[in-house]
Amino acid sequence: MLSRDLELKQTTIASFFSTLIGGAVSIIMALTDYGVWSLVAGYLVGTVTRVVALWIVSTWRPRGKLSMNSIKSVWKYSINILSANIFMTIVNNLSNVLIGKKYTASDLGLYNRAFNLYYLPVSLLTGVINRIAFPVFSKNQDNLTAMKGQLRKAVVFSVFLSGFVCFLIAILADPFVPLLLGDNWSGSIEYLQILSLGGVFFPVNVLLITAIKSTGRSDLYLKVELLKKTIIMIVLFITVNYGIIYMTWGLLFTGFLAYVLNAKFTMKKIDYSWKEQFEDFLPVLLMLGVASAIALGFKVVLNIDSRLLEMVVVGIIYFITCSAVIYNFRHTIYKEIYTKCFEFLNPVLKKLKIK
Repeated sequence: MLSRDLELKQTTIASFFSTLIGGAVSIIMALTDYGVWSLVAGYLVGTVTRVVALWIVSTWRPRGKLSMNSIKSVWKYSINILSANIFMTIVNNLSNVLIGKKYTASDLGLYNRAFNLYYLPVSLLTGVINRIAFPVFSKNQDNLTAMKGQLRKAVVFSVFLSGFVCFLIAILADPFVPLLLGDNWSGSIEYLQILSLGGVFFPVNVLLITAIKSTGRSDLYLKVELLKKTIIMIVLFITVNYGIIYMTWGLLFTGFLAYVLNAKFTMKKIDYSWKEQFEDFLPVLLMLGVASAIALGFKVVLNIDSRLLEMVVVGIIYFITCSAVIYNFRHTIYKEIYTKCFEFLNPVLKKLKIK
């Protein structure tokens, strides 16, 4: 209910305290030799803390009565979401199962570390955008023109942010991984670079699916998820026989294919054409790609020995180059990104009373 009403201040407070307390419990238990149980306890304590915090910041209270009519009213919508999410969870973990069965524990560790490094920033970004998008889209489910306008703003916003982050990860993966984890993890660098390229479309896929769910068509959501995940399963079963690197490229391919399927189903419901989608994100990706190529060129030419210094210098060059390319070469696109970003965030800024 808080998410629906865009009461993000309250949910942020609850998340902050649950993360803080759960993390503190994990650290204290880890320092006192509880091992992996410190993670279990931290998760459980964090979850309980979040429930208590949400109870405090919310005015709603249960009345202690079971309403079958309430259950029936959401059952048809919810069972499709539940079924899709169960199938999605199974398939999303299939790569780890196949690698663990076919290859060594060391190979699985390298791949899993690369996946986690790529997935953490992308999932955080997607979570924030989706938390805003779903209630905003849902309020316009009877006005598809308005929803489409909100979706287009969100797509530009998410592609710009995700593209910026994912291209940066791909450029700096080789100094970043050894510096953060040590040289023993250098084998995960190539996996991380490939996965990061696929991460550019991850938020867009989530937004398109969110738009479908916001219209009340959970049956359509189930269909598209079953189709996508079946294709992913087939690709994984084929590519795992040729090596982990081929499987990683296969996941990159399925990520793009997932976008095509999501876009196709979204077009049927919201009339968001290919032309409009390309107009929204292609200029942004092209400019970020040019900026990335320039930053990569500087990285090769400078050939800095210190990994930390290389990260700092190349990161600054990348940031400056992105700003320069967007602002100087396509000034109108820069203004469009700026405007659409703040138009999309405007409902949240109003709720938080930020001008």
